[in-house]
Parts: sequence; C-alpha cells; structure tokens
Amino acid sequence: MSKFVSIVKKYFEPKELTSEMMRELIEKIELGQPKKINGGRHQTVKSTTVLWTS
Repeated sequence: MSKFVSIVKKYFEPKELTSEMMRELIEKIELGQPKKINGGRHQTVKSTTVLWTS
C-alpha cells in the first residue's frame, strides 16, 4: 500500500504525461487489429495498470 501512496503523491496534479509516468503507472498496453468502419480506421486499446501487489 505504501508504494501506491508514494506514486499517487509523486504524480498528483501532473502538468504533462511523461514516459516515466507511463512506465510506472501502466504495466502493459494491448492494441487490437485495426479495422475500417464507415471509411474510418478503428482500433481497440487495452491498458493494464498495476499500482501495488499484495
């Protein structure tokens, strides 16, 4: 729980999203296969965020 609290304090009210923040807050990002729907490109994005483990 203390890791969670320290990360929240560190990034409270950020001015911009940095690569360092993303590495600490997001464990993985999965991109789905792109599809064309009504002439537009659509793609699903799934991210997994792990702030602490028991």
